Formats: sequence, structure tokens, C-alpha cells
Amino acid sequence: MHKNQVKKVVFHTRIDSFTVKVMVGSSIVIGASVFLPLLLSESTAADVLISIVIFLFSIGFFCWIGMSIRYIFHNDYLLVKGGPFRYRIRYGDITEVSQADDYISGLRMMLSKTGLEIFYRSGLFGSIKISPDDEERFLAELQRRCPGVEIVIKKTDLKGS
Repeated sequence: MHKNQVKKVVFHTRIDSFTVKVMVGSSIVIGASVFLPLLLSESTAADVLISIVIFLFSIGFFCWIGMSIRYIFHNDYLLVKGGPFRYRIRYGDITEVSQADDYISGLRMMLSKTGLEIFYRSGLFGSIKISPDDEERFLAELQRRCPGVEIVIKKTDLKGS
């Protein structure tokens, strides 16, 4: 490793029970929408096989995204990734970090109702919501790599500390 390079630091996403319930509920809805038509009409073996493939692909895709969410500190940027989605945020573009408790709106790469919202100058959305498993350690690492960032969070709001 060159003397200017800093070791990559990886954080996993925090998963809460609410998100698990949403994922299970979504799986039931997907299963019902795929298999219920088979019960209501005459179905061939090909229909059943296609339905099974659609169901497994749908559930597998969501699991792939959810189970692979990582937040990786590289030398010059923070990489937020999950499944096929990757967002590279240069440290110089990060302007603010605040508490994120809006579960519905915005770009989210998290499996928790609450987390952090990182605001940045580049990118289509201008912010991304994440939920590192240890928010306090994550923020310390971010501040070390991006000393000018404004962190608008009360210590009592941090998860994983």
C-alpha cells in the first residue's frame, strides 16, 4: 500500500424489524399476484414453471439488493452499494449529514426506518439515505475523511453506539 493510500473501511446496513415485516409482506403480495391466477384458471405445466421463475427472480432480486448493502470508504470517495446499484460520492462533494427518519421518500440504500441522510453536490438526487450498523463509528470515519462536513445530529439519536 502506498503511503498516501488509506485502508478501505466497510460498514454494513442496519436491519430493523419493521423492514423485515415489510419484506415478508412484499414477498406474500408478490407470491399471491404470481400464483393466484394459476388457481383461478386452468394452468399448464409451462404456466406453473414460468410463475415459479418470476417469483424466485423477484424475491431473489430484492434479497440480493438488501443483503448486499454496504457503505465503503475509499481514498477519495464513499461508495454506497447494494445489488446492481452503486453510488460514488466524492468526499469534497459532501456538504451535510443529518438524521433520516422519513422512510418513504428519497433515494434510500438502507434496511431500517431511521438512519443518516448524506447531502452532496454531485449526483441526480442530491442526497442519499443510509443506515450503517454503527452510526457513531461511521460518522467519525466520515469526519476524518471529510473534515469540512456539517453533521447535524444529536449524540442521543445515534444507533449502534
